[in-house]
Amino acid sequence: MENSGARKWQIRGAVFGIFLLGFLAGALSLHLYRGRRGPFQPEARRERLEQMMTRLKLTPEQKTQVDKIMEETRNRTIGIRQQSGAQFGEVRREMDERLRTILTPEQWQQWQEMTKGMRERRGRGRPQ
Repeated sequence: MENSGARKWQIRGAVFGIFLLGFLAGALSLHLYRGRRGPFQPEARRERLEQMMTRLKLTPEQKTQVDKIMEETRNRTIGIRQQSGAQFGEVRREMDERLRTILTPEQWQQWQEMTKGMRERRGRGRPQ
């Protein structure tokens, strides 16, 4: 009978160990994915652009023109992101207002805690 109890604990330990390994593997893969994707890195983008221009063997005049086009495009895309960011914020506020009317105060508190971290991570590293 004691052998049966020890066997159950071995099985429980093995299950826990497998669960722990799965959890760690998932956390590691998420870390690697985020590291590979990385936050907004203008210096990395600039380096890739420089490599492309080198491969194209641009003349100094072409390089100046390409730089100007890229800068204008970058400024326009930042403007678009800022405009759409305000629209997304408004949609999110409307959703929150609607959810608040149907959730209990406890559920609403939980909702705010759960979404706070996600929303902070989503906004990190991006121009607003």
